Amino acid sequence: MVPDRPASLSISVTELTKSYGNFYALNAVSIDVKAGEFLTLLGPSGSGKTTLLMAIAGFNRPDSGQICFGDSDVTLMPPHQREVGMVFQNYALFPHMSVFENVAFPLKLRKIAKQEKNQKVMDALNTVQLSDFANRRIDQLSGGQRQRVALARAFVFGPTILLMDEPLSALDKKLREEMQIELKQLHRKLGVTTVYVTHDQREALTMSDRIAVINDGEVKQIGTPREIYNRPANSFVASFIGESSFIPLVRDAKGGLVYDGVRIADLPSGQSAKAWSLVIRPERLSMVAAKAKIQSSKLYFKGIITELVYQGETALMMMETGEGETLIARMNTRSGDDIDSLAEGQNITLSIDKKDIIIIPDGAT
Repeated sequence: MVPDRPASLSISVTELTKSYGNFYALNAVSIDVKAGEFLTLLGPSGSGKTTLLMAIAGFNRPDSGQICFGDSDVTLMPPHQREVGMVFQNYALFPHMSVFENVAFPLKLRKIAKQEKNQKVMDALNTVQLSDFANRRIDQLSGGQRQRVALARAFVFGPTILLMDEPLSALDKKLREEMQIELKQLHRKLGVTTVYVTHDQREALTMSDRIAVINDGEVKQIGTPREIYNRPANSFVASFIGESSFIPLVRDAKGGLVYDGVRIADLPSGQSAKAWSLVIRPERLSMVAAKAKIQSSKLYFKGIITELVYQGETALMMMETGEGETLIARMNTRSGDDIDSLAEGQNITLSIDKKDIIIIPDGAT
């Protein structure tokens, strides 16, 4: 049974700025989160994502700008009045309390009647599949179980907004991937507006309705996982989300973009950049057989294998083209492919469908 809760609220962040001396942790950041949406703030360490989350939570007061929950301005409202659920990186559980007592703590603060409190706690524990662990001590739980307790405590009182600060970072890879799916399913059950912070690109792609990529205190792009991955707005997003190879393009006399004498695309309308780059995702490159017929729908690269690394389900291959550019390719290692026949120093031809290439203006970050 999913605990009762009020309707979720939207979040509107407008021109939010936070500085420490000459350093801008947030630089006029604006983000809108739809009611019931799962939005991930993604970026490297020091990018400003946690500063933004803490400002939404009320633990960080911005220098300027506005934060609204629904129609209410909460910019100066103290944290305890915002009624948001919060899951911290270290879970912040009380070691001297049982699982039940930890989850009940927000209800105790709100002076909820005992019978109602007990029912809400057990409903929350049932939602995270920990109803049989109610009397356990925190030190008797695994990392994944502690994470579930922290989640149950965050939503047991029916918050309209749930904030999570890298809650899976302390877990091992296998458990972290399992918990990503569990969190995604939990969000679907609860329907609560969620803002989630992570530096893990795959985690963001797996869990999010939309992703806000942040760096140097600024939002570089907001979009769905597919939009962010397939249509990065600039070189930072293209390099931070997944793996990419960057190849410079040349403008021809007719305004087209050219690589190795082949016209790739028309110059994008409304763009004034003088230089452009071709962005290639490594998994979209394919090996070309020696006698394969050239296809106009594909772009070809000839070169020498400089590195070949077996990584289980895929092999990472680096190739230096005749133009001196480096291409990274990811090849499937299934038995039907030709990975075993490849070796460093070998000549090879790779191709990519022209529909799979990405073009960005040089210098756009």
